[in-house]
Amino acid sequence: MPQPKSAGLFLGICETITPYSSLIVSPLAKGYFFNIGEGSILAARTSRMGGAMTIEALESAQYNNAQELKAAIRKITGNRTTALTRSYCAIQLDGQFFHHATFENPDKSRDVEFLQKYLKTDLRVDVDTNTVAAMNAMDGSPLGAMGTTELLFLGAPSEAFGQMQDDLIDAGLYTEELEMSIVSTLGGILNYAAFAEMERPILVLAMHSKQTEFFICHEGRLDLSKQINFGFDQIPQGDVSQEDAIAALEPLLKDLQSSTSFYELKQGDMLRKLFFINFPKQLEFVEQHLSDALGLELIKPNYEEWLATCEITPGKGVDMAGLGSRWLSLFSLMCD
Repeated sequence: MPQPKSAGLFLGICETITPYSSLIVSPLAKGYFFNIGEGSILAARTSRMGGAMTIEALESAQYNNAQELKAAIRKITGNRTTALTRSYCAIQLDGQFFHHATFENPDKSRDVEFLQKYLKTDLRVDVDTNTVAAMNAMDGSPLGAMGTTELLFLGAPSEAFGQMQDDLIDAGLYTEELEMSIVSTLGGILNYAAFAEMERPILVLAMHSKQTEFFICHEGRLDLSKQINFGFDQIPQGDVSQEDAIAALEPLLKDLQSSTSFYELKQGDMLRKLFFINFPKQLEFVEQHLSDALGLELIKPNYEEWLATCEITPGKGVDMAGLGSRWLSLFSLMCD
């Protein structure tokens, strides 16, 4: 999702408002893909930007501020000039949101005045200070002339979008495409599920510092989404036992059990798989505990086999074995 610096509601994927016309962009050569957010950078350098490609290098880095982000990105790209490096980026922003809405009348999806009121009164999203995109929940496409009864609203504070764009330009990146990493991840989950012939609904959890995003994906679409007010900040870390950390998960577990049971009863179908997004390595025991408590099998993607279906292969010295779930968003950008 590109990052306009003005707020508002866009029916479909909004176009970038801030122009690159005054900036120098380097000629198309290597491909660079980034997943950036919450102090973490994942990156890949490839032999080209699209189509059949070879992964030449995988990189990861941490940052605490814009200057560290700039230094880390320029180290990855090796760009020390004023020209911008072409890239594809997925981003995680503070204050971002993701809502799934169902309307009886498809005409409502084309009524901007109605959607603005719905965002404000039902979802409590201020379109004057946030950038919001509305798209078809069935396949993630921009809204068409026929309308739809299933919509996705996604976005974040416009100030955060604008700041991220400024930071990326300052770091020497020209973004051919910029989208929220949760969108890239969900697209990757649906793609991988089709590849692995997973026919049952899949529970997807993305935990952040203060909240957890809850999704159920099934048969190439998003069935359900919600936000749970529980995040990493509520899990004791440091010099504490795993038992204490697990005990703190009880409110989250109760919410997950209630939500999944309601879905299964309503749909008449059982969840079988669970996928976690962006869990740090030191909290992997939390993944296993929730998986066991919910009776769901953890999905551990075979990235090399999946990417091969997109004609993407690891180059010499690139080891993809053991890469965790947080890499899915990045690989989904490449496989798009």
